Amino acid sequence: MKFKKSALLVCALSGLVAAPVLTAVVNHSTVYAQTQVQPMLSLGASLNVQQADQTKALLGANSVALAKTIYVDGPTINRYLNDGSNINTAVYSSALIQPLPAGSGVQVQVVTPQNILLVKPTTYQNAAITSGAKDVLIKIATVTPVTGEGALTGVYALLEQAGIKVDKQAIVVAEKEIKIVEDAKKSTDITDNQINKLIAEIKTEVTNLVSSGNAVDGNEVVKKVLANNPTIKLPASTFEVLKQLALDYARTEVAKHTDTIKQIQKSIDVSENHPYAVDLSQYGDRVGFVAKSGSGYPSDIVVSLSEGKISYERGTAVGHFTAENISTRAIDVLNPDGTTRQVNVNTILHVPVSGLGDLSGDIFVFVNRDNQLALATPDYSGSTAVYLEYVVGELPVQAAPVESSETVAPVAPAETTETPAVPAETTEMPVTSETNEPVATTEVVDAPYAVDMDLVHDQGFFKREGMNIPEEIEYYKGISTLIMNNYYGGHFEGKAELHTIPTKEIRVFSHETNEIRTVSVNTMLEITPTDGGVERMMFYLFVNRDNKVSLATPNFAGNVEPDQTDVMLEYVQED
Repeated sequence: MKFKKSALLVCALSGLVAAPVLTAVVNHSTVYAQTQVQPMLSLGASLNVQQADQTKALLGANSVALAKTIYVDGPTINRYLNDGSNINTAVYSSALIQPLPAGSGVQVQVVTPQNILLVKPTTYQNAAITSGAKDVLIKIATVTPVTGEGALTGVYALLEQAGIKVDKQAIVVAEKEIKIVEDAKKSTDITDNQINKLIAEIKTEVTNLVSSGNAVDGNEVVKKVLANNPTIKLPASTFEVLKQLALDYARTEVAKHTDTIKQIQKSIDVSENHPYAVDLSQYGDRVGFVAKSGSGYPSDIVVSLSEGKISYERGTAVGHFTAENISTRAIDVLNPDGTTRQVNVNTILHVPVSGLGDLSGDIFVFVNRDNQLALATPDYSGSTAVYLEYVVGELPVQAAPVESSETVAPVAPAETTETPAVPAETTEMPVTSETNEPVATTEVVDAPYAVDMDLVHDQGFFKREGMNIPEEIEYYKGISTLIMNNYYGGHFEGKAELHTIPTKEIRVFSHETNEIRTVSVNTMLEITPTDGGVERMMFYLFVNRDNKVSLATPNFAGNVEPDQTDVMLEYVQED
């Protein structure tokens, strides 16, 4: 079974019909000619009328003709990717494509970055060029959180609708590129910018070879590119997948044309001197941020690129800024739990002191460990010397009266024998998805061991070493999805429904020592497989004795004594 993350953002780049370069017509010079088109729109078929209107407004697509609009559903996805998507597959993400003047390259704007949990704009750019896109602006929007993987799949439906034969090899390579970027970032210290720069240079080198009639040696191509980037270090496994990518890309139609190099150079402009730089223009003209750490003052910050303005607290204070990429600098950023971490940054917003009072001082832009676009701001309250973190998100609604019955969750121990240094929620209330399906229980229970879900990363990776078990479990909080590889030799994806339950004691094999210990829990994840292949499973979250978040799962390996069949496995969230 393949994980249908691609179904969650499948139509995000579906407007790329502006570049009919993938056809198998023999006259390649004719095939590669740019076709001037009007703006085109793709909408996820799962959107209701209100969501579709909201999406079109986000994209600035209200004037796009109905004849230039398509809807993409699960069966459409499966026709191209053969990933098992069907009529029940939810498809929400949408895109507007607009032609740009010749020589502009492929430009991508993620209008709703708070809802794109994994893939970054530069990765989309790289993969779009592989698919044959040329001189277009692609604006992506989604009204519900998605991982962002497989974002190119919707393009193939539009190409075929336009009467263009799709190059199947380009589909394979474009999807591989997205996976390579995300896997590399998880397993190495490489940044999003650095891995995309390597891929762009590999494609440039291969295009030079193929277009001139020379053979492609993947090993030599990657070695040459790495020699030109001596500061980037890769493990052998990443080297091998890049070598295979070079060979796969060499078999695409787009690799035969030198014009591809111009598209790469125009689109992927990543300086080796600024590996942590962030191009805010890739996130639309107006980007809103909300407080993640600190006192919550101000509650929100909005950056407007076209006006060069920055506003605070719903526009109650407004100033101007200038953006600059500087040499890499390490800064200390406050975490939500009061600890600090070091963050490398290159992009700075210079905010003059005059006119803003205490809301002044330079701000840094970065992508945080949860893959969110983030700001590091001064502590405007003056209580700390470190930077506070703001993350891209929906701006808060206007203040409303607090219900008299609302209670504050007390600090509670995470296990039966120890008290953690972090607060635990006791009255977690339901979170409702765009489809109005509850993803957390509405029942208020006495829950002294409940986990504060702010401690769980939006993209959480839980790890444990062992034989015949998944060594990594991925939990995507925003879309209530859980993924396991090496799950009885296969791949597992399930819906993860969050519940706060009455206190329950469970036994676990400890993460590192395998000793059996008893843990009290209140936070349960009810896992329902998306393919209906097995019965539901119950996982549990708790804060362990090291003050880290643990995930208790069934013992996938088995082979235990009869009196240990109830003992679960402890996985620990990576920092």
